Amino acid sequence: MIEPWLMHTDRDVLHSFGAAPDERPTRVVVDWERRGKLERQAGAPGLLGLDTTIRPDPADAVAQVRALGFDDVVCRIDPVGPHTTEQIAAVRDQGGIAVLVPMWHSLDEIEAVLRAADGLDVGVMVETTAAIDACGSLSGLGVAFAFVGLVDLAIERATRSIFTPIVDGTLEQIATRLDGVPFGFGGLTLPHAGHPIPNRLLVGEMARLGAAFSFLRRSFLSDVEGTDPSVAIRSIRAAVALAEQRTPTQVAEQHGELIRTVRELLDVD
Repeated sequence: MIEPWLMHTDRDVLHSFGAAPDERPTRVVVDWERRGKLERQAGAPGLLGLDTTIRPDPADAVAQVRALGFDDVVCRIDPVGPHTTEQIAAVRDQGGIAVLVPMWHSLDEIEAVLRAADGLDVGVMVETTAAIDACGSLSGLGVAFAFVGLVDLAIERATRSIFTPIVDGTLEQIATRLDGVPFGFGGLTLPHAGHPIPNRLLVGEMARLGAAFSFLRRSFLSDVEGTDPSVAIRSIRAAVALAEQRTPTQVAEQHGELIRTVRELLDVD
């Protein structure tokens, strides 16, 4: 089952979810990534399909989310550096269950985080070409999960769209190399929504590749504005269940539709 992880920490938004498991995001992701991100994504507005927010959460955000009754809190920290041990300790002290490591280039960086984790799960962003090359070793290291960062990957590879990895085989390659490490990519929103790629097609691709989770971010929050987000979560889970029950013929047909849609966006043959 592709689980929805909410990457947003606004108190009012978190209060609006119900108490039942099918009304709440599976996990909440706090974002502490600051170092180098603004400069790195300065040219990102030209990317087709861009949907990103550069707004780091406050230093006590993990504790704030825990205080609102969400137990499974993941924190994306800064890229690995002298500050990493201190950030990991802060996540642990505030009651987080995992850290998510962005913009890494070598397994040495991940091994350093694993040594410092002391009981926390370690997840990684796959958003550099070096990470793609190395991700086949992550399962042997004990990495708990991985998320493909399409925006930063597009910036590094100088592609026109964040969706290029769908048509050039990169996503499938990453899924194979991860060798059982739970992974996610893209974002979830209401089944009938999604722009410029309909969400139903992205959910279908997540199911085809065996993704375990995806993020609820800006598109989701925009699409559910003025409605009950608990109802939205239930509808997303229902759409995921349908995608995972498709026949092989339906999977192939929808994958073909997705490829055609992305290629039309890119205006390529």
